[in-house]
Amino acid sequence: VLDEFKLESALQYLIARHESLRTVFVETEDGFPTQKVYPYESHLFKLHRINAQALTKQEIDKIIYEFAQRPFDLSCPPLF
Repeated sequence: VLDEFKLESALQYLIARHESLRTVFVETEDGFPTQKVYPYESHLFKLHRINAQALTKQEIDKIIYEFAQRPFDLSCPPLF
């Protein structure tokens, strides 16, 4: 059985320990990309939980598809 809270805690620990997981890329005023390292804050990462027990396979597939279609924003941590 997956312990969601332990998994979330472990991922938050990794983010706290590794700057690269808190690094984002933003555009400067002159249009050049630059790195920005965020300080660790526990709210940077939260697991997104969905109770799939009451959902049909089609509904689950739709949720997965919509998640996969979301744009990836290099300026918002964490980058995974």
